[in-house]
This record gives sequence, C-alpha cells and structure tokens, in this order.
Amino acid sequence: MSTQLRPTDPVALTDAIAVAGSGRRAPAPAATSGPEPGFPAGTLYGRGRELQLVDRMILRPQEQPWLVFSGEPGSGRTALLQAAERRADRAGHGVVHVTCGAARRDATALADLGFALGMENEGGATALARGLTTAASERPLVVLVEDAQWLGRRGWDELARVAALTRRERVAVLAVTDERRDAHGTGLPVVALEGIDDAAAGALLDAMRPRLPGIVRERTLAAAGGNPLALVELARRPIEAWQRLGVRAPAALPVSDRLRDALTRRLEALGPLTRAVVLTAAANDGASVGEVVAATSLVTGAPSGQVVASVALAVAHDELLEADGRLRFRHEAARAAVYAAAGLDARRAVHLALADVVGQRPERRAWHRVTATLGADEAVADAAYAAATAARSRDRLLDALALIEQSARVTAEPRVRVDRLLEAAELAHAVGRPDRAAELAGRVRSSAAATDADRRRLEAVRARFHLRRRDRAAVEELLGDVEALGAAGERALATRLLVDVARDLQGRPGAGPGRARVVALADRLGTPAQEPLLAVALTAAAPARGPEALRAATAATDTQALSTETRVLLAGAAIDAADDALAAALLDSAVTDLRADGHVGLLSEALRLRGWTAARTATVAAARADLAEARTLAEAYGHTRVLARLPALEALLAALCGRAGEADRLAAEAEGALAGWPAARAELELVRGLARLGERRHAEAFERFERLWEMGDGDVVPVQARRVVAEYADAARHAGACDRARARLAALASAGGVHAAGLALAHALLDETPEAAGPLGVALAAAADDVPFRRGHAHLALGEWLRRERRRRDAQAQLELAREAFAVCGASAWEDRAATELRAAGAATVHRAPDQLDDLTAQELQIARLAAEGLSNREIGARLYLSHRTIGSHLYRVFPKLGITNRTQLGRALAELGVEADGVAAG
Repeated sequence: MSTQLRPTDPVALTDAIAVAGSGRRAPAPAATSGPEPGFPAGTLYGRGRELQLVDRMILRPQEQPWLVFSGEPGSGRTALLQAAERRADRAGHGVVHVTCGAARRDATALADLGFALGMENEGGATALARGLTTAASERPLVVLVEDAQWLGRRGWDELARVAALTRRERVAVLAVTDERRDAHGTGLPVVALEGIDDAAAGALLDAMRPRLPGIVRERTLAAAGGNPLALVELARRPIEAWQRLGVRAPAALPVSDRLRDALTRRLEALGPLTRAVVLTAAANDGASVGEVVAATSLVTGAPSGQVVASVALAVAHDELLEADGRLRFRHEAARAAVYAAAGLDARRAVHLALADVVGQRPERRAWHRVTATLGADEAVADAAYAAATAARSRDRLLDALALIEQSARVTAEPRVRVDRLLEAAELAHAVGRPDRAAELAGRVRSSAAATDADRRRLEAVRARFHLRRRDRAAVEELLGDVEALGAAGERALATRLLVDVARDLQGRPGAGPGRARVVALADRLGTPAQEPLLAVALTAAAPARGPEALRAATAATDTQALSTETRVLLAGAAIDAADDALAAALLDSAVTDLRADGHVGLLSEALRLRGWTAARTATVAAARADLAEARTLAEAYGHTRVLARLPALEALLAALCGRAGEADRLAAEAEGALAGWPAARAELELVRGLARLGERRHAEAFERFERLWEMGDGDVVPVQARRVVAEYADAARHAGACDRARARLAALASAGGVHAAGLALAHALLDETPEAAGPLGVALAAAADDVPFRRGHAHLALGEWLRRERRRRDAQAQLELAREAFAVCGASAWEDRAATELRAAGAATVHRAPDQLDDLTAQELQIARLAAEGLSNREIGARLYLSHRTIGSHLYRVFPKLGITNRTQLGRALAELGVEADGVAAG
C-alpha cells in the first residue's frame, strides 16, 4: 500500500469532458497523469452523470461527503479518481490519495491513511475521523481511496463509521472498487459504473482511431461492450488481427496482455471451482448452462450441484458473466481475456470435456477435440475434416475454414495434409481472406509432397481472386488448366476457373477466339442442368445462350440448395441477361445466408449486385442501404474489385434521382479505376445514358446508349446494351432515330438472348403507326408481373401515346400508374417525368409528398427492415456486425421518423411506404 499527500496549491487544469451522448470532443488538458500514450488524455467519455456527482461531493461535501464507484476493470474508475483530484486541486482543497493493495487488507488500509495524516500512534475509526477533521480545519480535504476492494468487510465497516463521524465536516471521500458486495450494507452510497453508451463509446474509439474501417469499428464496439479500457486496447490492435473473427475460438479476438490482465484480475479472488466455471464458459462455443456445468464437473470431479452453485457465484460476483436462460460473457473481450489467461493444459482439459458433453453434435465435438490435440492424430483429423465438409455444405464457410486448417495441422500423411491445405487456401480466398490464403499456399509450396498439379491448382485459385490484365497467351494457359483439370476429374474446380476466365473475357475487344473456346469447354464439361455454374460461363462468353442456360440451371434444382457463391454468380449472370427478378430472388436468399455465416468476403459483392437490382425491383433507398454496407465491408477487408465498381452503382442511383451532374462526376471518378475492364466501364456509359434520359435530354441519351452498342465485339452485343433496350428505344424515339434503333433491335432479336419484357417494350416504343396502342398494350401485359421500374416505363410509354392521341382521360390513368410505380422505386427523375406528362394531359398539378424514407439513413432502413421481419436486436446485430445496443439506438431514432412508437408497427409503416419487411418493394 502507498499513501501520498497531494499539494494543496491550486493547479489550473482544463478538464476535457464529453458527456454521454453529446458526441463532442473537448480539448485535452494541459497536464495530466492520465493513461498510457495513445489514450485521449484527460478526456472522459460517457461519464457525465458520475462527474456531476464528483463535483457535488467536492463543492458541497455537507450534502454528499462520501461516494463509492464500483465497476469492472477498465470501466474508468481510476480515470474518475484522476478527474476528482484535478477538480479538488483547482478548488484549492487538500488531497490525500491512498492506494490499497492485496498484500494488506481490512482496517490496515485505514491505518495507513492515518499515517498519511501524521497519526502514527493512533488508530481506529474515531481517531481517524478526528484526524480528518483536524486536517480539514484550514481547507476542505478530499480523500481518494483506490482499489478499495482490498479493504475487506472489516475495512468497509470501519470506513462507514468514519463516514458517520465526519458527516458534517469539510471532508469528502471518494473510493473506487471492482467489487460492490462489501460496500453494500455499510450505508455508503455506491454508484455502479456500467458500460458507457454507444455514442460515447463511438466518440472514444474515433478519438483513438479516427479512420478505422467501418466493419472493424463496429466489431470493436461490439467486442468491448462499453468498457473504455477494452475499447482503447482493441483500437490499438492491427486491423489484420480482426480478420480472424468468425471462427469458433475465443482466442481469435486480438486482446492485448494489458487488457487480459485487467479483465481477469478478479478471478484470483474466486475459488478454483468458480474459476473453472468461467474458463469452461469461455471455451464453450455455445451458451448452454447445462454444457458448462457438465463439462466443469468432468474437469474438476465436483458434483453438479456444487458446479451450479459456482455458476451462480460467478454471475453474481464476478460480473464477467450474465445469465438470461443462457450463459454469456458481458462482452467478447472478457471471454477472450479469460481464455488467453488460462494455461495450455487447462484449456485442453476443458476442450476435451466439452467434446464429451456435446457428443451428439458432431461438428462441435470435432472442433473441441481437434483444438485439444497437440500432435498428429489421424482419427481426430478425419473427424474435423468431415465436420468441415458438413459445415461447408450448409455455407458455414468460416467454421469450415477453421476446421479444415485444424484438420491439416494434426494430419500426419503429407499428401493428405497438402490436399487439405489446398482446400483451406481456396476457402480462405472465398471468404475474403487473401492474407490467410497466401500463408496456406506458402505451406503447400514448401511441402515436399506438393506436385505440379497442386501448384497449378494454387495458380488457378490466385487467378480467380486477383484483378489483372491478361494477354492472349495467359488466357490460353488458363484455359489449358481448365482442360487439364477437367480431364483429371476435377470438374468442379475446372468449371469455377472457366467461369472466371469467361467473365474476364467479357466485353474485351478481340477476345472472340477465347470466348469460343470457353463455350466449347463448357459444353464438354456438362450442361447447366448438371452444373449450374456453366450457365454463368455461357452468359459471359455467349450472351445469346444466357437466358436459356439460366432457365435450365435454375429449373433443374432448388436454388436455395445451391451454395451461396453459386447463387451470387448466377445472380450476376441474370443481371447481364436483364432478368432482374431472378437476380433479386437469388441475391435476397444469398445475402441472408452470407450474413448468418459471417462470409464477408462474398457478402460485399452480393450487396453490390443486389444494389443494382434493388433500384429496379425494390427501392432506391434499399439500393443505398446495400451500397453503404458493401462499401463498409469492402473497405474493411480490402476488396479492391468491389470498391472499384461501387461508384458505378452510386452513379446509377444519382441518375435515377435526377442528379445527372453527380452521376457524371461519379462516373468520371470511377473510370480510371476501371481502365482495361471493358465490361465494367460499359456500366458507366449505361449510367450516363440513364441520367440524360431521366432529364429528357433524349439526343444525348441516345448518343450514350449508342456507345454501348459500339463496344460490341463482332456479332456479340455487350450485356450492358441488352440491359437497357427499352431505354435505348425510348431515347431513339424522342431523338428521331427510330430506324437506327430498329436495325439494332432486329439484329439483337435474331441473335437471341434478350429479356422478353424489355424487348417487347422496346419494339412498342419504336412503333410509329396509328395502331401503336396494340403493341404498347402487349408490352404492358408482358411487364405486368415484371419489375416495378419496367412496369412503370410501360405505363409511361402508353400514357404518352394516349396523350398524343388526345385521349386525355385514358392517358391520365396510365400516367398516374407510371408515377406511382416510379415513386415506389424511388426513381424521382422518372417520377417527375411522369408528373410532367400528367400535367400535359390536363391533370391537376401533382406535388410529391415528402417521403419518410428520405429521412432514414441507409443503415436505419436496413435495420428497420430486419426488425420488421421479427428479428431481435441481438439477431440483427449478429447479421450486420453491430452491437445490440447500437441496433436499439438506431431503432430509437427510426420510430419518430416513421411516426410510430414501437417495433410492432414497423411492418405496416414500411409497407405503406412501399417497402416490405424483407426489403422487396410493395406493389
């Protein structure tokens, strides 16, 4: 124990206090004895209420002279003592700072306080009270007692008696403890330091790491659970350390030694059985109380009744655990700290016990057994590999990756180990972990058991996931790999590599021979009904065959049974074939499963694609939500290919909302990043054409769309031109270029592969005969069950024709339907176009009511949709990688924006705005 009498001269310090929820950051003090470098010195986040109590205690000690703060390690107890010391110094008070220690307990701590006051031969509460009163006779005295948990019950009783005796004196005492149990019953006011709220935690984290990628920022906040020290320490960890999250082991969380020691210090005071309970809970990959009790009984030999009592003790007194029918740690940092603090032998024993307890669940049993295995063990390795295969079949890819890696670690046979490392490398790439994939690939290359075929397989994987320009020789080499893999019976890998080569060749000038070979190889590998991914290769290499191949692929099997990767690839092909409805259905199911699995590598690409379809099949607001999440994930995990293509989606949304200037700016910014990538650059021309068409600058729109057709290679019309045939015809009709457009469409129709509803509308728009209403009616019927945007376009075209024919009443009915369809989509530029036609048809001036959806941020809309599905805050947080408290804060802001008061009203409110709970536009 140490005692120190602080100087009584006032020290002018500037306190920097950011009160809870304010979000502001105050300037740091000129001098402080605050935490380590890197922490915002002198700044307290989220402790405004506690600081008010400190001020009251110091400035008006007669009202509240004694105060006890109780909180877990890292909750800011020491920071509050430091703030109290600065306030006391500034007020001219005397300060005595006593630090208790584990070596000396009970009333001896108070004796040391007496020594600090010069009372070497006196003791007891009465003498100490007299000494404090004497010391405070000239100026008020503030006594700070740190680590008061070491006082013990006797010491707390003595402290309470001193408080009673000095109640009316100018003495203020502030004690901090991480154990509130002994302080209760003494009559001393105890204030529990809960975790700081989300706004304060976010402000603290942003002060530490102002440019932290979004997904890492949210995971840090969720793992820390409002504990300031956990936030500070986790913020210091390298971003790469967070990429291990999602696997089963609590060791995946990047806790520092300091955080580990701080959060586990209290475990020393617990009995061995209670400590065993806490470790078992940390090692368990579930939250069942029964599993923890059974496994702890196996490890310790204690009866289950005693273990249950220890569980209750751990929950009541350790404050790391909480029980609400299940046993969980208050935050993941505490769980990881407990696991890291235990010795290797203790962890192995717990994992072996858990393997026995969860024996009816093969995947979990395999995980615990392989984690506990140190050397080679073929039986354990095979069980872990079988469990990985089962996890992969259900798209739990992160679990599968962890299990395959562990299986390879304990595999003795070199050839089998190489095969498993290869599979792990492929899977690491698939889940967006190129760093891990590179490490695994290095282990394969350095193995004496690796063959040339293994190295070709690694090159195939690398080629799939790295954007690079390929010359003709490189393409021929990769297609040779496809042929060799197919001949060797590796048809699945051959098909997957063929898909990537085909997509890379898509739209490249002079790539006709390569695409022809892709088609030939696809036909040799099977049919889309047998291997759905062949439909993707065919759509990219031979667009005319795309729609038929997609129909065969999706009709032959239940698409929900396909892997998420296959669904995302098929959805991309469906977008290229202008089948937005099919793409939306595939992407909705894939995104749900990818979130559940934590498969962030593919999720960013799926969200980007869904953003394109949502603008036409759902709402612009939903597309913005997908855009925002895709950017967050891509930035966090370095998905440069996704990041390069996101500006095109952002430009599309600006174009649909009538912001042509913004759309052009975004397209120009994206163009440089897409150099040498013709298929992606064509998207930018598509956006520029739509932007001008929305503003009724038809000649300019026609010129932009013409560029899409000119980007073709031989007889192959680029997919982007196929996606906007109706818009192209619309621009051509108003620009007086119908003959040119008819020729384009005739060639396209003869080649095949165009979405029927879009082609029917395009032909109808170019019909200049007096009987044009007939084709327009046919087009409208074809679009009736199609996506809202195309349906709105068909109503608009028919309404415009009826107005020109002076059939105003009929025109008004069609134009109103068009306006409503565009309003549902949120395509305000097209909604304004329909409104202009309505006024020209003699309808009253149409004013668009403010849309409540405009008030919601992309993330708020996303959370509202998931809440309307009935998901809890914890479930939503798990999907979006946010803490459940962050979800609650968002919903608190959403309710008044939608004019509702609780989550049961969300579904109705969103439906009234044209958004269903699952994000599909109503109507």
